[in-house]
Amino acid sequence: MQEETRIFLRKISPHHLKHIPDPIKAFYWTVLAGLASKDKQFEKAEKLLTEAIYIFQKEAPKHLIYRMH
Repeated sequence: MQEETRIFLRKISPHHLKHIPDPIKAFYWTVLAGLASKDKQFEKAEKLLTEAIYIFQKEAPKHLIYRMH
């Protein structure tokens, strides 16, 4: 399923995201970050996750769940 996801994501450009609400863009970035992490592109993943967290904090904090173990 991961390869199918990658094929689909290659079809999405920044132009396609122009009118998408920020929380949905943030979710999209978390998916990209997960794929980057699997590809050992940790700096790229961290950048995407940092931006997603910023958006979620600002626009949709209910989507952030903090857990302490």
